[in-house]
Amino acid sequence: MVERNFTPGGRAELQLKDVRLICELAESVGLNSATLQNCRNQWEHFVHEKGYGELDHSGLFKLYE
Repeated sequence: MVERNFTPGGRAELQLKDVRLICELAESVGLNSATLQNCRNQWEHFVHEKGYGELDHSGLFKLYE
């Protein structure tokens, strides 16, 4: 992140897929977590609204610049 190198090592779109799976699992066991939902919202925004799905997942910090 310091070098602003966002070459995919772990693409953000794959991170979002994993976060979605975690949310589905949490829902299936009755866990309601505001923190988990916020995490998913941030990844959805980063990938779909900002169009950064092909960046490395460390690029999420670009939302806070």
